Amino acid sequence: MQHRLRQKIVTGWIAGFFIVLVTGCGFHLRGTGDFELNESLVQVVSETPYNELERKLKQQLLLSGAKMTTSLSAADLQIRLIHLEFHQTGASRDETGRANEIILRAELDYQLISLKNSVIKTNEDTGSASKQQINSPGVARLEEVAVKKLRVSRSFYQNYQNPVGERNQLKDTQDEIYSEMVILLTRQLQTIASH
Repeated sequence: MQHRLRQKIVTGWIAGFFIVLVTGCGFHLRGTGDFELNESLVQVVSETPYNELERKLKQQLLLSGAKMTTSLSAADLQIRLIHLEFHQTGASRDETGRANEIILRAELDYQLISLKNSVIKTNEDTGSASKQQINSPGVARLEEVAVKKLRVSRSFYQNYQNPVGERNQLKDTQDEIYSEMVILLTRQLQTIASH
């Protein structure tokens, strides 16, 4: 009887040890999926300061194996965050007629540019430098790269009797939107880097 009890305790300890070991390994392996940025040099350019979005994007890029650069000439990839806008819309109303479920929509205008096989060209008139593709017909300037739109929306409930909670709920919802945008942008950069 004691032998079986002792055997169950030892088996429990061993199982617990392996669970902790496997969980720890997963933590160290995060960001090492199939689509890595493999130490690509990435430049993040923000036309206007989107501190939270830019901070989260840079953090995720580093976790994905990228190295950040501020130099256009050194960059393999560039992402330009051009314009971010939030809109709120009431989705449902309470018995008093006030909106109590709010849909928060965010729309980001951005450009993703692969700068591999590119050279720096200087505009003689203005003296400004831009990186141009070597092998592309017509040699398009960076400013001619298509602007893309990324739209993300989330809903949250607001409580008019608790304005502090409402502000916290709005901030948490914005953070969720930033996180989803960062994941989507990182996946797009990883796809560009893999080609």
